[in-house]
Amino acid sequence: MTDTEHTGSEQGTSENPVFVIYAPPFDINSGGAIFLHRLVHELRSLGEQAFLCPMRPPAPRGRRAMLMRLVPRALRPTPPVPVPFVTSPDFDTPVFEDDALPENAIALYTGWGFTAGPQPLMSGRFSSRQVISVTIPQ
Repeated sequence: MTDTEHTGSEQGTSENPVFVIYAPPFDINSGGAIFLHRLVHELRSLGEQAFLCPMRPPAPRGRRAMLMRLVPRALRPTPPVPVPFVTSPDFDTPVFEDDALPENAIALYTGWGFTAGPQPLMSGRFSSRQVISVTIPQ
């Protein structure tokens, strides 16, 4: 296990909330990415349980998705090879990799970088009773 991954026993062991912050990979040229990674780092420096959760690009929608369904599977482009989620070596930013959020989780996400809006991020893989939506100006 690397120092950027969390152990299952670290989360949800106390009454304090677990902050799960949906973020893009760290990019020194992206103020929004820096902000979200730094937020996790600062929360952890205050003793809070905070983790990054990699944002996934939205699935193709609309006309492109409809056209791709018409193309035989053998002729479709090969999906890209997944790359590791980049974090800053200067920040304490473990990556949340469990399949479900703990009961006391607070999920923070932003619509930044997504044309379809943030809702797809909160459906499917995770759901939380406490959700904070943030808008980061570009």
